[in-house]
Amino acid sequence: MLLNKKRNKKTSLNKPLQMPEINLSPIVVFDVGARSGFGLLNNLSSKLDVYCFEPEPTSFQELQTFYAEHNPFNTIQLLNIALCNTNGEATLHLTKHLDMCSLLEPDVEQFKREFQQVPNSQNWFDSLMLLEKINVKTERIDDFALKNKISNIDFLKIDTQGTELEVLKGAEHYLTSKKISVIKVEASLANMYKNQAFFKDVDAFLREKGYIFLDLIFPQKNNKKWWQKVLKLDKKNQAPIGDAYYILDFENQQNESKSPQKRKGVVNHPKSWN
Repeated sequence: MLLNKKRNKKTSLNKPLQMPEINLSPIVVFDVGARSGFGLLNNLSSKLDVYCFEPEPTSFQELQTFYAEHNPFNTIQLLNIALCNTNGEATLHLTKHLDMCSLLEPDVEQFKREFQQVPNSQNWFDSLMLLEKINVKTERIDDFALKNKISNIDFLKIDTQGTELEVLKGAEHYLTSKKISVIKVEASLANMYKNQAFFKDVDAFLREKGYIFLDLIFPQKNNKKWWQKVLKLDKKNQAPIGDAYYILDFENQQNESKSPQKRKGVVNHPKSWN
């Protein structure tokens, strides 16, 4: 974690979040690549309007079953589509481990060349094994949000195995109009898919749009993701994938959105993301 060492006591993520006593309208969340369900913003769950986008059929059915019995949110919509930078259809590559499914073709040989010396790397190679290809519906964030009369997206989470930059390009209007407040995006440092975007590409794109890089977090042995199980991660053996957090630079924003400043402060508080 890049910034933890310099956090002061006032901003420490270890301190309990004292939520302000304000009447918030529903907080809009887009979970793009929602296979495991949305597990962030737990302190605010009852105020969230969550849109889950998951194109992989088995994962989508699991989401339907789970949220039919356990729904902590104000509202939730499950959508069996892939978000990217085009409207229409695309090929979804189904892999041995469903977490690795992508609109991009896996590049196992390139990944082997770069990471074959990493302990337990064979588990990564196996998980990327291509099993099947299917066609899925695609849509751009801009078009989906405008069609559904969503004025602002308070929290955008993207985990799409290499197509994160294409998802962001599909939100060009909302990003340029400063209508997305917080972004959590998977950051890849390794060649895993053909023609994928890397962390540096996503970072340059979001900085140009006026977003501030906040942190880059890699899964370690206390992380609940499956990577920890197959790779036995610790501080000396980290995965080549992490999660990058960005927030909109409200202080330099010329055209304020309709959301009150207090509302932005609540959503932007890092402790509320846990």
